[in-house]
Amino acid sequence: MQLARLRGGLLGAASLAWLCAQGQVVVRNGLSHFHSLGESAKGVIELYNASDQAVTALLSVDSLWGTQRSIQIPSEVALDAGERLEVPYIWPTADSSSQGTRIYVTAATSEDAPIQLAGSVRIRVSTRYAVDLYRGPIGDEVELRWHGDSVEVTNAGPNFWVGTCFTLQEHERGAQRIASGVLRPGDRRTWVLPPESDGVWLENVRGQVTASLRP
Repeated sequence: MQLARLRGGLLGAASLAWLCAQGQVVVRNGLSHFHSLGESAKGVIELYNASDQAVTALLSVDSLWGTQRSIQIPSEVALDAGERLEVPYIWPTADSSSQGTRIYVTAATSEDAPIQLAGSVRIRVSTRYAVDLYRGPIGDEVELRWHGDSVEVTNAGPNFWVGTCFTLQEHERGAQRIASGVLRPGDRRTWVLPPESDGVWLENVRGQVTASLRP
């Protein structure tokens, strides 16, 4: 991203705030993607260039969970000012192993010629997104433990739990959604329930439900 040389005081603070607000490459379609077995093992990461100049987005792959199978994704893409672009990814081989892969997305920096200014500060501002890609079977083996108005949810099974946490109202699913996402095997999450709720209702993407009344 751009390099700024800022002097101290209010002017420098205002310039830094302006620079931080100048987003460049933004991820538009979420930071967590899940692919269950039996469905297509491919997807896209949608990027948006929020700046007024062309940029290059760099994508790097890191291990997140489980035995890794090679994922194919471009290492860099070019975006014009204001352009939206879908970057495709795919697991080329089919298998039943559970795995998670993290894709880091950042804008390439451009070095300008160094300028010597007495009393100046050289600052580089860069935003990096982490997009988590999961692939594997879905389970429903979750354990619940209450702590006052909070409930601790543990994925006690060998597979991913993917779903949503709702309030429980009169032994039915309430209208209020508390959280949603992916729990890897062994993951724990603690969610706070509103005091007027009767309990918690967990529903995975297959419609399997685990519910618990307040103790």
